[in-house]
Amino acid sequence: MLTNIPLRVNKTTIIPGISDHDIPLVELSLKPHHIYQERRRIPIYRRANWDGLRDHLKTSNEQLQTIHDSPEEMWNNLKQSINEASTKFIPTKLAKRKDSLPWINPYLDSLIVKRNNLRKRSKRYGKMKTEMRYKEHKRIVQREMRKQHRSYIQTMLTESEDSSATTNKKFWTYVKHRRGDSSEITAIKTDHRLLTDKKSMANALNHQFHSVFSPAEPAQPTTDRDQNDITVMNDIFVHKDGVLKLLKDLKPNKASGPDNISARLLKETADIIADPLCYIYNQSLSKSEVPSDWRHANVTPIFKKGDKSKPENY
Repeated sequence: MLTNIPLRVNKTTIIPGISDHDIPLVELSLKPHHIYQERRRIPIYRRANWDGLRDHLKTSNEQLQTIHDSPEEMWNNLKQSINEASTKFIPTKLAKRKDSLPWINPYLDSLIVKRNNLRKRSKRYGKMKTEMRYKEHKRIVQREMRKQHRSYIQTMLTESEDSSATTNKKFWTYVKHRRGDSSEITAIKTDHRLLTDKKSMANALNHQFHSVFSPAEPAQPTTDRDQNDITVMNDIFVHKDGVLKLLKDLKPNKASGPDNISARLLKETADIIADPLCYIYNQSLSKSEVPSDWRHANVTPIFKKGDKSKPENY
């Protein structure tokens, strides 16, 4: 079987046929799959009021130092303070959907609007003169669209020579959305049942990932050694300098985790939040408690090969 969209092939098997001939059985996803992304708000860090944000966090940190709650409550208070400061001092904008065309500028947008208006007038009145104007304007839009597209590609390829993170991300985002296939999982088969809803598929994949790890076994104390020969381990204490260094070494372009706190925000406010984070770490170690946010992670299954409906192939 020949195809230019290999991810549409879910399964290929050979079954017995007539006489000495076998039958290749191929399962395909022929239904077009469209993912419509909702527009989301993204922060504009270059217009952020970092001084006001730091002053707000300083005031909140002074209040947090007087609270001696569990690590869970302390972390939730710190996270709430960071989110409030981010909302107040960092402006946002609505991002474009991924299926939008980035090379359409305001001039080209106005040409498209005029073309659509001429098309409506041509269909409404049916005059030859209006139809000719519509066809002429349609050719102009097509010519300008190709011109702007070539210019966008040329600019992107020229800028990619400096190997900056922003330019490379823009290039690979364009390549990804020019592909005609989708990497989304459509169905998972487990216990002779075909699952299609997202929650059931996520649970099936989670069970598969959990099963490949060895079960945790409690450590058994050894009694064959003299107690005087055993070196007692000192208590672990997290220092502010180490937390500050790790915060400043964060890569600002990395995606945020389940807590939705960006690495850019953590890095810009490292000198302010290092103290409360250090205190929470030490309280977590002393009380043997870990905040629930720190036990969560975003897991993305990646298809390897074989039958796409089997969880073990991810």
